[in-house]
Amino acid sequence: MAASQEWTVEMALERALSNPDLETLRSSRLASLRAEVAHRTVVPTPRVSLGHEQILTDPLTDREFTASVAQEFDVSGWRGTLRDTLVDREAAAAAESEVERLDIAAHVRLAFFGVLYCERRLAAIDGWV
Repeated sequence: MAASQEWTVEMALERALSNPDLETLRSSRLASLRAEVAHRTVVPTPRVSLGHEQILTDPLTDREFTASVAQEFDVSGWRGTLRDTLVDREAAAAAESEVERLDIAAHVRLAFFGVLYCERRLAAIDGWV
């Protein structure tokens, strides 16, 4: 913008809210939420264990080998519940982003009208003196 062009509050708001970093921040928050839910709802890998034991009767032939597999199962359903809440968590993150956007707009308006007040006050003082 040219230095001599007068700004309007709409121009200042458009300039402040069109910052691409705001959209990047919003999409990063949503991606983080999705990744957290995906990470917490992964079913654990089964555990395999092998055992070996010699029986004291005949050390060369009497051996016992055991193999076991253990797997955790979600009986309470908390993983499904966490997945179901993702929509609500995304809506909450979008609402937070909207609150931040409105906060930025409020700060821009406050600064714009503060500068406008000072400009008009100086113009009035210059006209009076």
